[in-house]
Amino acid sequence: LTFLSDLYINQKELNKAAEIYEKIIDIRKDNAYAYYNLGLIYGRLNLLDKAASNISKALEVDEKYIDAQMILGTIYEIENKDIEAIDEYRKVLEIDALNLEARRRLVQIYNKLGEKNQALIENEEIITLYPNMAEAYLRGFSIHVTSKETTAAREILERAISAGVEDSMVYASMGYLEGLHGNYEETI
Repeated sequence: LTFLSDLYINQKELNKAAEIYEKIIDIRKDNAYAYYNLGLIYGRLNLLDKAASNISKALEVDEKYIDAQMILGTIYEIENKDIEAIDEYRKVLEIDALNLEARRRLVQIYNKLGEKNQALIENEEIITLYPNMAEAYLRGFSIHVTSKETTAAREILERAISAGVEDSMVYASMGYLEGLHGNYEETI
């Protein structure tokens, strides 16, 4: 049945694929994978309530199903249920503290909600876990620049350079800051 559903998915007949997974679930109500896949199909059909319901059932069967937790968080983000999304991503981090995508999502949501300090705390966790990742430093830079905190923005870029991060955007961002302060020689 799973293979048949996959064939329907490949043919872009998602409603038929969903029917097959409904049959699988009738046979095996303890199959987290089936609930998860049915949730993904409903998500592709833009039936987010059904998608969330099936992903939640997958998590009832297997509470450590990280992929399901991440998808449920994403569904909540799409639906602008940011607090619920935060809860889901926190659950992911309880299972896998090194999950980079869950941390990225938390930074983004907190920043969107205007909770800059919480966004920066989460971003610092990423920098601590992945000290050579230019993206994390640049994200912190962006949060500070948006808040017109140029000193803090400069400090995070200097930390990136001190950590040995070799990324053109780090240097371009430093040049941008120098230009804001009229230091055109340094900008160049």
